[in-house]
Amino acid sequence: MVKRRELQRQLLDMSEGLVESVTDLALHAVFYDLEVIKHPNTNTVLFRAWGVADKNLAKINYATIKRAVQQLTSKGLVVKEGERIIVTDFGKARLEKVFPSFGKDLSRLNGEVYLVSYDIRETTRHGRDVLRWWLKKFRAVMLQKSLFLVVTDLPEGLEKLIVEQKIEGEILITKLGKESLIGGKPIDLFLRSVYNLDQLGQQYLEFIGRFSKIKRQNLTPMLLDFSFNRIFKDDPNIPAEFLPADWVGFRAQNLYKKLKDNILTMRS
Repeated sequence: MVKRRELQRQLLDMSEGLVESVTDLALHAVFYDLEVIKHPNTNTVLFRAWGVADKNLAKINYATIKRAVQQLTSKGLVVKEGERIIVTDFGKARLEKVFPSFGKDLSRLNGEVYLVSYDIRETTRHGRDVLRWWLKKFRAVMLQKSLFLVVTDLPEGLEKLIVEQKIEGEILITKLGKESLIGGKPIDLFLRSVYNLDQLGQQYLEFIGRFSKIKRQNLTPMLLDFSFNRIFKDDPNIPAEFLPADWVGFRAQNLYKKLKDNILTMRS
């Protein structure tokens, strides 16, 4: 039987850092209405359902799978309605955390580009640390000691944070337009460099090359979600006005949405 730490490592490797528990995999399976458990003597059903052929994962015993499914109910991640098991809003929120694309309308990813600067006294360093943590949560880029570049729907969330954490000091938020310059460089070129969009675009191209030709019988929910989200989790979702009209990320997102819709249609 696979030990817990070894199992966690295998799951992280398999999912390229997205998933570390069998419970999360079971939740993913329930969302796609897969048959998670069939028979007590079958110890690989969960993974065969996703089309995963991994000899190490095949060592996971039935009890581990069954316990993971039971935890979905005890944690309020799923509820039973008649003969079906339904993912709750709490469960969907968990899926959104594990799979960044889950629950998002990829054709309407809103956000703006902002510069955030602040002057917070040393005596109130807690507020400064909380602000920095919040900015880094949205993958803000530090340009100077107290100056950050961030791509997000920032003002509302930041205003709420300031009030809740009672942050004292001067905080300036500047919305940038497509004609803006940073360090004398056009903002679109600056964003391309600081977020390494060339490498991200190459990963999206590889996704398109692989999944635009994939046969239906080889397409599984797990394969699709892991392959796309390992790239999407590093996508800063820069607004379209700052990106080239032929940005490959748009094509990859459209392909992912199309394939996911096909899977859901087949299982409905």
